[in-house]
Amino acid sequence: ALESGFDEYLRNTIRDGRDDKQINVVNPFLEEENFVDLVIEPLRTHSGLIGGLILVRDITEWRDLTQKIQNLQVFMQKLIDASPYAIISMGEDNRISVWNSSAETMFGLPAEEALGMTVFTACPAFSNYRDIINEVRILNKSVFLNDEMLLLEGDHNLIVHLNIYPVHSEGRSVVINIQDVTELKQLENSLMQAQKMESLGLLTSGIIHDFNNVLSGIMGYASLLDKKVPED
Repeated sequence: ALESGFDEYLRNTIRDGRDDKQINVVNPFLEEENFVDLVIEPLRTHSGLIGGLILVRDITEWRDLTQKIQNLQVFMQKLIDASPYAIISMGEDNRISVWNSSAETMFGLPAEEALGMTVFTACPAFSNYRDIINEVRILNKSVFLNDEMLLLEGDHNLIVHLNIYPVHSEGRSVVINIQDVTELKQLENSLMQAQKMESLGLLTSGIIHDFNNVLSGIMGYASLLDKKVPED
């Protein structure tokens, strides 16, 4: 291990009589690359300092697993952020642990501010669902609420579908999945209004057609009378 300078670490420990700890470093004893936690401790007897004790733990497998877990966490976060629905996860204390990009857009609150807040502080409108959230957590059952009205700050109303369900990975967590259907409902209302106007137009057109048929007879006889009646 001379090329790695390990001998210098060992001499310093023996000379100064203090520990030297190096965590998650390249193994200085092997040519192929792997990683270790390395500790050098001074070795003493009743007569004094006589050398050093070298402790090495191979963490290559742990490091690889940690990297895979981190990659998986990043991938899962990207999946959550890519969802068009707002996703909010909270622990047993109702503090937010997941607040995805759609939630940021919907509620106008960045994730770095929302994380750690209670869901009722981040979005006071959810105070109306406090009992339902507790019921989901305690009874371990999902609840789906259709066409709910959420009143946000500034009198901004949203019509949403709420899917509230339990997750037991870490304690009794609850996830709220929110689909904003405000524009869809507005389109549905516009379509219904257009259909009503279409029906009214057809009705009006039929009445006008029938009325014209009656008027045609009246105008025809009136024209004949006009030719027979003297001008005075």
